[in-house]
Amino acid sequence: MTETQFNPYGEEFNRNQDIPGRQSAGLVGFLIKISGGIIKERSANNILIVITVVSFTLSAIIFSSIFFSQKNTEKFTPPPISKKYVLPGIKQEFPEITDKMLEKLPEDFYREDIPSDIVNKLPQEVINSIPPRP
Repeated sequence: MTETQFNPYGEEFNRNQDIPGRQSAGLVGFLIKISGGIIKERSANNILIVITVVSFTLSAIIFSSIFFSQKNTEKFTPPPISKKYVLPGIKQEFPEITDKMLEKLPEDFYREDIPSDIVNKLPQEVINSIPPRP
């Protein structure tokens, strides 16, 4: 049987590195690699810091415009009610309201546009269901 001893100066010890010098990992190494070695490690770090700051600033601007835009903060105003959609229901539910009274209604109206003689004959729930003028 042969005796095998550990040799600290074997093949692995004398192997040459692919690229001499300190190896950079991650994005810094990637920037150095794609520049062909023109960009040094310190410059690559500064480039990545600038890219990070610009990305953060752009994302903050985009999100603030989405969440705090003027359109989103405005109060929604409901459209007026059309007379042609309301007339059949009013005639069926409230026979005491005559056609002459209904002729006074404009084509599109809000709560304030209803004549007082019709308001007196309608229940408060119905009047409250009509949107007020903005």
